[in-house]
Amino acid sequence: MAALLFSRLSMPLAGPIKCDVVFSFPLTTEKLENIYIDARLYEYDPFLADASATLLDHVELEGINFSATSDSLVNINFSATRKTRMKYYVTARTYSTKGGTLYFYINGFQKIFELVDTENINIAMTSKLTTKKPDGDPINVNLIEKMARFSISTARLRLYGRDLKALISCYRNLLILIIGKQFMLSVVMAI
Repeated sequence: MAALLFSRLSMPLAGPIKCDVVFSFPLTTEKLENIYIDARLYEYDPFLADASATLLDHVELEGINFSATSDSLVNINFSATRKTRMKYYVTARTYSTKGGTLYFYINGFQKIFELVDTENINIAMTSKLTTKKPDGDPINVNLIEKMARFSISTARLRLYGRDLKALISCYRNLLILIIGKQFMLSVVMAI
């Protein structure tokens, strides 16, 4: 009985949760340009085996060009509101284009927010393509201009569409990129 009471005390309370995920893509023998990345944050109840997970945050990136000489790194930020007793996991898939051929995926079940509200994790993506040894250190893929262009066009589509949560997530990621790095004033003015 005491063990049950103390286990409930160790669970995190409801509140905001944030995660900065760095996805590491191995160098492939093919040149990868205009890649589409679909990353998602889900929550599930570990005590309900037959209940499906709930999508909390969804980030889509288009037009990404991977390095031709070394591994590529892509940074994605997730956030949501924690509910007591719930658990969380991340999925990510990378395609040639939206709806195209699958190139990379997360191999296994990637849990996050285990007893913490803020987390920075690195995830090595599994390739369906032939890989080769990189020439140098991993390179952060420059997403600033591509993310801004995608966010602005997505925002216009979503205003007339149905998915306000995706719009908010898209703008949040754009603002994180703007604040985190020096950004051209012309792109900020376009927003």
